Amino acid sequence: MVKYNIETGLPVGEFVYTTEPVADEPNPPDGFATNGLVELLATDDNGTFLALERSFSTGVGNTVILYQVLSQGALDVVGENTLVPEGSAVPYEIDPPVIKQALLNLGDVVTLPDNLEGMTFGPELPDGRQTLILVSDNNFADLQQTQFIALALDFTETPLALPSLETPQFIDEEDSERAGDSDDPAIWVHPTDPAQSLVLATLKDGGMIVLDLDGVIRQTVPMTGFGEIRYNNVDLIYDFDLNGESVDLAVASDRQNDTLAVFQIDPDAREITNITADTMVESIFGVDDGEATAYGLTTYTSPTSGNQYAFVTQADGNLVAQLFLRAEENNQVTATVSRTLTLPIPDGGEAGDSQSEGIVVDRERSIMYVALEGEIGILSFPAEPDGGDEPTVVQSLDDSTFLLPDIEGLTIYYGPNGTGYLLVSSQGDSTYAVLDRANPEIYLGSFAVGDNGDIDQANESDGADVLNVALGDAFPSGLLVVQDGSDDPQYVAVDDEEIENRSTNFKFVPWQNVANGFETPLLIDTSSYDPRNPTTAISQTTYLPLVWR
Repeated sequence: MVKYNIETGLPVGEFVYTTEPVADEPNPPDGFATNGLVELLATDDNGTFLALERSFSTGVGNTVILYQVLSQGALDVVGENTLVPEGSAVPYEIDPPVIKQALLNLGDVVTLPDNLEGMTFGPELPDGRQTLILVSDNNFADLQQTQFIALALDFTETPLALPSLETPQFIDEEDSERAGDSDDPAIWVHPTDPAQSLVLATLKDGGMIVLDLDGVIRQTVPMTGFGEIRYNNVDLIYDFDLNGESVDLAVASDRQNDTLAVFQIDPDAREITNITADTMVESIFGVDDGEATAYGLTTYTSPTSGNQYAFVTQADGNLVAQLFLRAEENNQVTATVSRTLTLPIPDGGEAGDSQSEGIVVDRERSIMYVALEGEIGILSFPAEPDGGDEPTVVQSLDDSTFLLPDIEGLTIYYGPNGTGYLLVSSQGDSTYAVLDRANPEIYLGSFAVGDNGDIDQANESDGADVLNVALGDAFPSGLLVVQDGSDDPQYVAVDDEEIENRSTNFKFVPWQNVANGFETPLLIDTSSYDPRNPTTAISQTTYLPLVWR
């Protein structure tokens, strides 16, 4: 699919659309058969289309499928001369191609779909639905007909929340100026001046960075070598007792070494220092294959015991470990596994099918949520180590029309008295689903992070973090930070089997830009939740007018 600048007539983008195989074998077997994309129709000005694919086989007839197509964030191959490696008949894998969602098989509404290949919008119906008109070409053939089909479409508009800034771009190559693969952010609140708060973010093989609220990199965590440590996810612990001193910690999963890394946050220097003890658990999951290692991560402070924990999911596996964090005499922090939870495996599947990265704990309600990336859905477990090991499915992928795998980042917006939202990154369509925090089986809507001037939109988002707290003049109504897994300008790289975009970064979105995008605005409450003390409201804060920034 080639995108042109109408004013200049020049191509500015090219995206790979993969057609389906021929629907049926021809009769006779050596007869003619083909499938192709015969029509595209834009449904918005943001890269969303309706597509019509028609498959024909001699002796069988036509199979015609209507798709929704999402080109946002798709790999731009405008600079590539071929999609097939030299000397090979097998095309490169494209990461990512445009996303397709089947909407309708025309055979379900017409007995014999003919040579359908034209598509246009008709008038709006009295009930507000949009008509879609399809037409066939009879090819001047006696056995074919000119066929008109009128369909009624229900459109749901996805609001776009506009980011106010983006961080520097990182390239997932060792010799890049900023080498790393952006993944997961955590918003840390300064103890005395919220405007001095920070965002800590992982870069996988590239380490970790500390950002201020202007998106400026204040610190890059030193690495001994690219890929020797792989910081995948990061989360925070406030007021950790480090041998009598109350400190804030950042805890990261090390996917390369199947362990944790612990950092102390200095509120004056606004930097972090590694205080991981030598006695830190060497292998959380104890699988010596380099794959089934520490992956997603969230933290939890028990309101009953005061103990502080990290929950870690397993890459390429179906386990979740809960680790107890404790201080050692040398002012370092270690951890031991308290329990291991087992995620359900789909019927006929294997442990890797239940891989999960998105994980978060409701710190006030002591509930842990984990999202299986491509199967089953979102599960909940009691967060207390003796609370029980049986999961509850709170959102099923089989029943959901708003979660398109992979399901990645989870984060919670806290409101008063248990209200608020569980936000879910639907990576397959680059949206974020909003679930009711008190009843997460209730879906409230979805939003996407759109482009704003020179800031491109966020696509294929992995990690995200949201905070209701007023963070100075920059974010007076709270902040959402999301990873952009397909940043512009793209850095297109070719290896032996794949062409991919290796550029990523993070987008900072004022919370009111999310909340006010909904027909019934979401909650904006800067005073009901204190991350340092989840049961006590922050003092001396006021409600702010609901304005777009």
